[in-house]
Amino acid sequence: MKRVPFATINAAKKSDTDAIKWIVRYFRRYMILRCLTHHIGADGHDHVIIDADLWDQAVSNLLSAIFRFHFKEPPDNFS
Repeated sequence: MKRVPFATINAAKKSDTDAIKWIVRYFRRYMILRCLTHHIGADGHDHVIIDADLWDQAVSNLLSAIFRFHFKEPPDNFS
């Protein structure tokens, strides 16, 4: 699995909207899978839909995680 580049995270922390959009797009597929719910329609059939409340919460949590992310300085003996 490809990782989110350091430069993109750093730009997102500085409120770069393109970087934030890129990170949300990167995690979009995973978040959709986690937000799926079953709904019985009027026709009596089971439908799988994206729960809007879960989706909003997932996006909110992702954005919070971006802005809470802390970079550690490497140790002095790091080469």
